[in-house]
Amino acid sequence: RAGGRVSLGRQLTPQLSISGALRLEEVNLSDPDDPAPQLLQDSLGSNFLSTARFSIAHDTRDRPFLPGEGHYINASYEQAFGNFNYPRAELEASQYFTVLSRPDGGGRHILTLSSQLGWTDVDTPIFERYFAGGFQTFRGFAFRGVGPKDGNVRVGGRWMAIGTAEYMFPIMANEMVQLVAFTDFGTVEDSVGFNDFRLTVGGGLRITVPAMGPVPLAFDWGIPVIKDPHDDTRLFSFSLRVQR
Repeated sequence: RAGGRVSLGRQLTPQLSISGALRLEEVNLSDPDDPAPQLLQDSLGSNFLSTARFSIAHDTRDRPFLPGEGHYINASYEQAFGNFNYPRAELEASQYFTVLSRPDGGGRHILTLSSQLGWTDVDTPIFERYFAGGFQTFRGFAFRGVGPKDGNVRVGGRWMAIGTAEYMFPIMANEMVQLVAFTDFGTVEDSVGFNDFRLTVGGGLRITVPAMGPVPLAFDWGIPVIKDPHDDTRLFSFSLRVQR
């Protein structure tokens, strides 16, 4: 996959912004396992993808990294045109609460509730369908380890609904190391529904290294409590990002 995106945005108020983006990509699929499902066969070879996307966001967070108050909501609509023609709608929302803190405002215990919803049409090619697994979507599962399968091939879904509840608190006075306890839950399916609901519980560390800036290192261990027999699990995940 090779390509790029050109975007233009405008800040309407300190909290509200809008943006539009044009994406152009060349996607090449080759050497599939035999037998390959029809959805994969339809996209073999070279595919030119062009989409236009419009987004609106409302952001009241007190800081961009490790926020403790406020919310972030982003709603978007994307339309593919040209060789592929399909619509896609997505909604991302996060709410942050400071449960405890020191009188000076430090040592915050932060509760985060977040969700991701996505729907795409039946004409969406396999490389644009929804997959979940890994730190950014579903801890406790391997990257792209959650979603519908056709034979031995994970073909992705047209509907994704994932939620997270996470509690974070410092274990050092300078807040360089923090502990988190979390649960991730939701599903990826071929139609709107919750027939294959999954749930994981786990914990992790957030380590902030001053020389690397404000983005902490994230180490998480997740255990699937509810899973599908065909899911690919993974206990440990690591990331340089904490904004889910």
